[in-house]
Amino acid sequence: MFASDFAIRLKKLNPHLRIYCGDDKSRPASLYHIVNNEEETICGIDKSEVPERPIYDEQGHILKSGWIRVLNILIKKGFTSKKRAEKIFTCHLYNTPQPPLSKPKYKNIDEYHPDDLREIGSKVNASN
Repeated sequence: MFASDFAIRLKKLNPHLRIYCGDDKSRPASLYHIVNNEEETICGIDKSEVPERPIYDEQGHILKSGWIRVLNILIKKGFTSKKRAEKIFTCHLYNTPQPPLSKPKYKNIDEYHPDDLREIGSKVNASN
């Protein structure tokens, strides 16, 4: 995937994310967001072409980050949900756990997890 396509999808994923990929050699290309008027770096990103998976050298150092790795970091840090990332990047993120979200869990009944429905049902039945 080209870096420009990656950047467009990241903006759809979370409009608060910022990307730095200038020619300044003192600062590597990175993904960040603003907290209290200060930049907080999330992770490094690739400049021209972003592979699907990370590419490593012989010593195990990351040469190219890979967009799936970046999505996993964003999900883990709570910048997006697994479901939203899969929809925007049209992929399935195998073995990526969805951490608990701090915002209200559900907006409509279709989003409730079956265990939550059982808990709600037991509270309703107990009050009757």
